Amino acid sequence: MIELLGYEVTQQEEELAVTLHWRSLVPPGEDHTVFVHLLDAWNLPWGEKLPFQYPSAQWTPGEEFLDRIRLKLPPGTPPGDYQVEVGFYSPKEDRNLSIVRPDGNFGGTAARIPVTLSVAAERASLSDYRR
Repeated sequence: MIELLGYEVTQQEEELAVTLHWRSLVPPGEDHTVFVHLLDAWNLPWGEKLPFQYPSAQWTPGEEFLDRIRLKLPPGTPPGDYQVEVGFYSPKEDRNLSIVRPDGNFGGTAARIPVTLSVAAERASLSDYRR
């Protein structure tokens, strides 16, 4: 399990800067990979990032670490309310890792962070696709 201690999400032009503060509650040797999804009001994905991070096999229980992730907004992403969904996935076990809420209870397998995009991502022009 892993505990999300805090987060910060800011929009910087056409990308989101996501900072996640985690505490490891699992013994070392696991193979967990962080994931970040940008979801709209209908839970449809608008972006995804699977960044490289400090290998989970080297974590120790109680250790805290930060993930700093830049999620580029796809061309044409409209302004509005979204959620940044974050969590950890185990390819070996083919499942998401459980998240612990601040009160110590089960928090699901992904945390959802509300975010409002202030401006639309610039649309790609047809000339961008011509060779």
